[in-house]
Amino acid sequence: MIPSFRKGILESEHTSKEANKGALYHLRLLFGRLRENRRESDASQLCEVVRDREGNCLPKYKEFDPGELFSLLVEQLAGDLKSTNNSKLIDEVFRGSFSSEVICKDCPHRYEAVSYTHL
Repeated sequence: MIPSFRKGILESEHTSKEANKGALYHLRLLFGRLRENRRESDASQLCEVVRDREGNCLPKYKEFDPGELFSLLVEQLAGDLKSTNNSKLIDEVFRGSFSSEVICKDCPHRYEAVSYTHL
């Protein structure tokens, strides 16, 4: 668990009327129950609200790649967080960068390229 992420999710105040239907709402419930050490913490409702990139529900009994499922969840959370007081939380916690450097063989030139991504 990433403490700053958990704290940011729990402190996010949603301003939308549809707040109780998205991934953010269900993740807040899950984190709140885990914080209280409640044994009935269940992630199934969170998994049910995660949608594929076309907006369709994910099939319940289909096996998914964990990286792909995480990516879908992070994308949905980023969208849900846009209308909160923590709109930059995903970028602050999960954004990274890749840097590549190309050095010419016959001359002293160096080129660096930086690309940003969410982990």
